[in-house]
This record gives sequence, structure tokens and C-alpha cells, in this order.
Amino acid sequence: MRTARLMSLFAVVLAMCSSATVAHAQATRTWVSGVGDDANPCSRTAPCKTFAGAISKTAPSGEIDALDPGGFGAVTITKSITIDGTAGLTGVLATGINAIVVAAGAGDVVILRNLDLNGLGNGLDGVKILSAGDVRVENCKIYAWSQRGIEDDRTAGHLAVLNSVISNNGQTGILAIPGGVSSLAVNLDRVQMHSNGNAGLAVTNSASAMVTRSTASSNVHGFYADSNAVINIDDSFAFGNSGTGLNSQTGATIRIFSTTVTDNLTGLSTAGGSILSYPNTNRIAGNGTNGAPTGTIMLQ
Repeated sequence: MRTARLMSLFAVVLAMCSSATVAHAQATRTWVSGVGDDANPCSRTAPCKTFAGAISKTAPSGEIDALDPGGFGAVTITKSITIDGTAGLTGVLATGINAIVVAAGAGDVVILRNLDLNGLGNGLDGVKILSAGDVRVENCKIYAWSQRGIEDDRTAGHLAVLNSVISNNGQTGILAIPGGVSSLAVNLDRVQMHSNGNAGLAVTNSASAMVTRSTASSNVHGFYADSNAVINIDDSFAFGNSGTGLNSQTGATIRIFSTTVTDNLTGLSTAGGSILSYPNTNRIAGNGTNGAPTGTIMLQ
């Protein structure tokens, strides 16, 4: 009996030590630095060099922070986490690959804040979202990617892009393109989508978007919806796009309130979709062809 008790006690102590080791290996807050080393524990006094090096040492729902300016490399995110570059220019330069891939769980929350993502003209996507519950992109600059600034492939979940600039990407600035019928919800507030090779924002396959205080300028299309998608646009601008300002295709709906559509080749364009306007609130003028809403929505 005494031997059995000693063995049980030994097992408990061993388990406690193992738990302590795991807890020590993953901190709730880790740090990266331009002069760090991924062999370090990613503490403030011994930071890592890259996001990829830090993420394995960061606990779920934890945070990776930048101590100083630097380029911290591409990373794949598979859990709830915050990556914050508040300390200075926190960059990712990537050629031939995606900068940040989000492949987290259905209930996970991923926050990308104060990052500078530069594709150098031949990187793929700035942010590619494959799976997650809630993804937030805050105060970021995402530019010069050969494909999209942000691409969201999920059939469910939420994406919020706030106070960010998405510019000079080879294809669409922000693209919601689920593989099937979707309940994906996208929220843009104070976002500038400028000089992208296709649309500023494109939404498809029943996904929906709410756009406030944002600008789509000098793209091919400003705001584009198709395949039963919905875009609601409030207090925003579609300006100087070489194709269309607003384009609604194949069962899609775009609703506009207090929005300016000007200096585009075509202001409003529909082909199987609808553009609905709240009366006496929008400014549609100065386009090569202005176009007209397909219907009105009365204020309640």
C-alpha cells in the first residue's frame, strides 16, 4: 500500500511539473524585435525575430507585440491570437507567398493591428482567411500584392476592416469569395481601397457587407457584388474608377445612403442585380454615364 501511494504521489508531481513546463513554453504575451532571435523565449528581454517563431510560444488568445520596427516574416495563424505592431513600423515583406494565412478554429478570434504588409509586386495575398470565427484587421496598410490585399474564403464568420489602406494590389483590394452559399458578414469602416487592379471591394455567394465612411477610388470597379451578395454603403465614396463605381450582378443587391458616386466611367451598373437608393441622400453625378438606381427604399 505504501508503495502504491508513493507511486500515485510521484505521478501527481510529475503531471504538475509537465503542466508547468507547458505553461512556461507558451506565454500569454510574447515579443518580437528586429534584433531578436527565434531561439529566444520571446520574452520582453529576450524577444524572437519573426512572427512564425513567436506564435508557437504564444498561448491561445494571447498576443504578439513588436518591441521596435522590423520585418517579421510571413506567418500562418491556427488559433485565437492578436498580432500588434504599435511600437513602430511592423512589417511583413513577402515574395511568391501570402503574408498572413488565417486557418484557425470556427470559434477563434484573430486580430491584426498596426501592420505594414508589402507584397513587393509578386507576393500572393496580404491576408488570406481560410477559417476562423472573427477576424479583425485594424490600422493596417496592405499593398503591392499580386493578387488580393485581403481574401476571405469562409462560408461563415465575421470580418472587420477598420481604419486601413488597401492599395495597389494586382487584383481586388478586399474580396469575400466563399466557396458556396455563405453567411459571411464583412464590416468596413474608414477603409481606403485605392488603385487595385480589379474592384476595391467585391462580395459574392450570398455574403453580406456593411461599408461606412470608406472610399473606393482609382480601381477598375469601386464596389462590386454578385451571386446574391448584399453590400450596404453609408457615407462613402466611389470615385475615379476606370470601370464602374457600383456594380451589382446576378441576384446581388447594393443599398446606398449618403454616398457619392462621381468621376467613374460608369456610375451605377446592373446586370441581373439591383441598386437601391434611399431618396434625396445620394450624389450620383459627373460620371461618364451616371446610370440610375433600380429602386428606392423609403426611410422608416
